[in-house]
Amino acid sequence: MDKYLNKVYFIFLLLLASCTSTAPTTPFPTIKQGVLDLSNWSFEKNKAIPLKGEWEVYWQKLLSPETLAQHKPSALFDLFPSWKGKTINQQALPHHAQATYHTRVIIAPSQLNNPLAIKFKVSEFAYKIFINGKLSGKIGQIGTTNNAPIYSTNIYTFTPQTRTIDLVLQISNHNTHVSSLIQSLDLGQPTNLYLSHQQALNVNFLLFGSLLIIALYHFSLFYFRRQATSPLYFGLLCLTIAVRILTLGEFNMTDVFPWFDFEWHEKFSYLTYYIATLVTFIFIRSVFTDEFPRLLAKLIPWVIWPFILLTIFTNSRVFSKVLPVFQLFTVVSVFIGFYILGRAVLNKSYGAKAFLLGYIAISGTAVHDIIYALGIIHTGHLFPWGLFIFILSQAVALSGRFSRAFVQSEQLSQELNDLNQDLEHQVQSRTRSLEKTREELQLKNDNITASITYAQRIQDAILPGWNNVQKHLPESFLMFRPKDLVSGDFYWFAALEKSEQVNEKLILAAVDCTGHGVPGAFMSLIGNNLLNQIILERKIFSPDLILSALNKEVKQVLKQHETHNRDGMDLALVVIDQEAKTMEFAGAQNPLYLLQNGELTVLKGDKAPIGGKQYEQEIAYQKHCIDITQPTTFYLASDGFQDQFGGPSGRKFMVKAFRRLLFDIHPHPMSTQHEILTQTLTDWKKDEEEQVDDILVIGIKLS
Repeated sequence: MDKYLNKVYFIFLLLLASCTSTAPTTPFPTIKQGVLDLSNWSFEKNKAIPLKGEWEVYWQKLLSPETLAQHKPSALFDLFPSWKGKTINQQALPHHAQATYHTRVIIAPSQLNNPLAIKFKVSEFAYKIFINGKLSGKIGQIGTTNNAPIYSTNIYTFTPQTRTIDLVLQISNHNTHVSSLIQSLDLGQPTNLYLSHQQALNVNFLLFGSLLIIALYHFSLFYFRRQATSPLYFGLLCLTIAVRILTLGEFNMTDVFPWFDFEWHEKFSYLTYYIATLVTFIFIRSVFTDEFPRLLAKLIPWVIWPFILLTIFTNSRVFSKVLPVFQLFTVVSVFIGFYILGRAVLNKSYGAKAFLLGYIAISGTAVHDIIYALGIIHTGHLFPWGLFIFILSQAVALSGRFSRAFVQSEQLSQELNDLNQDLEHQVQSRTRSLEKTREELQLKNDNITASITYAQRIQDAILPGWNNVQKHLPESFLMFRPKDLVSGDFYWFAALEKSEQVNEKLILAAVDCTGHGVPGAFMSLIGNNLLNQIILERKIFSPDLILSALNKEVKQVLKQHETHNRDGMDLALVVIDQEAKTMEFAGAQNPLYLLQNGELTVLKGDKAPIGGKQYEQEIAYQKHCIDITQPTTFYLASDGFQDQFGGPSGRKFMVKAFRRLLFDIHPHPMSTQHEILTQTLTDWKKDEEEQVDDILVIGIKLS
């Protein structure tokens, strides 16, 4: 699949290169000595012309057209992209200042009395524009010490009555330290300028809508398969850049959101830049975990977060000063990304080559935009296009990854089904072929063992990792000893996040299914799936209601009303609310062993198993509420430990001895308790007695 993806991305890169390298075949006339001569220029045959060149500059003055003749120009220079880097009387001009720009445009006689227009797109300053002595428009509030700029794109239409068009532009910037103040100032026919503006709007909204749809699609992928985090980070990246495109494009946010002033615009433009960089690296780490150095994974967020916080809690005069530092970091980050993706390509990771091609597009346009922001080139922002190509390529690559995962899942399911059918066939064959030789029986036995071993791997994969349990309950232990390769005993755990309706909850259950080995394992799979449905999908969190619902579902799944099947399960289940300092318990046959203040209390479960021979449709289980404000230790267990034969007389260990053992070991650390239980069981069996049942003991200490 990589081969076909590479071809698609290579075509994208060629398109991007063609966009960035396109240049006009005929050079535009420029302003010379404050005059732009367009006597031989036809606006009907040509598109709009940028007003670039040697404007007359009246530095630190805000002059009206009437008073302009009373002053002499301070200098002649271009107002693109700003006055940064320019000098007057060998003095470098500061970031924060104000000035008046003046130029005259001479048009052809055929253009008289025909409408013209000026398209003005600004970023960081306030201005007033006068055309032939008349105030044609203004943006923001200009001033000599401060100003209120507005990011906007405006088109001013006028009809020239003479061949000379007099343009006066008052500008003030007292807010930011960026280099690019003016993005475009074009003169042309109104229809052409409005058309180009509308085309730019269409492109912006196309990109915004496409990225938003891609983001929502990948959020939904993460919702249904939360083990894979890459769709979440990819969706966040798409959403961030969609907001950035809408903020920096032709669309005037203040037309729809009056509160979206200059300060908000600056914060959004900076924050989307920083967050997109951060999320990009998190996304790469989630896809290529093995290739991403751990040190960089920890270091990069610590580098980026200060820029984000500075932008949130300061104004534009402050946070705009550090932009060059982050631009340098971005350049360094580009090479870091190439290093990581290069390792992924060498390791032949799935989708690495396609990912690298998309990364070339995003990194190339990012470096281009940094050079553009520094005023070295004047081509415009290309990063949204590069990012769009990157996002489109990664969307295809992620889809390929998910498709591959689904195919593997289907293959594993088919293999499991084949193994189950093969197991049934082997059992039947053994019944019909008792006369066959020992060699044939041994061969069949080996096949069965292989199948059960595979089933054991599946059961182990379904059970929650105890390391995950210990993240939430660090003082705990698990003693889990199946009698055979697969077990009828299992444990279930879930950590429920806090919501508006409920606090954060930890739900833990110890379950003992009917039988052991393969039949018990099948029951454990049924029990595990039903607990997932009842708690995670149906959002039932009260232990008594969980048991009632589980009892009902087991009877329905096993069709016990019709078949009189007696399979079922015993269990003890607790719901821990650490914020409210409470614990709720409900049990079906199995108890809760509770130790507080040095006293052992046994909370017995109801004498009603889950499923089994009781055919009533519904059973009401009792809920016990426990205060855990004081140090609390509790244990959940199946009957395997207490029913184990051994000792001097070859008898059962018994319930009383098991309770006394728990009471004796509870002061010790949890790891020591586990060792004592293990050694006690070993000493009791003395390698003479066979294990009679699955053994499950869980110990938890709540501080």
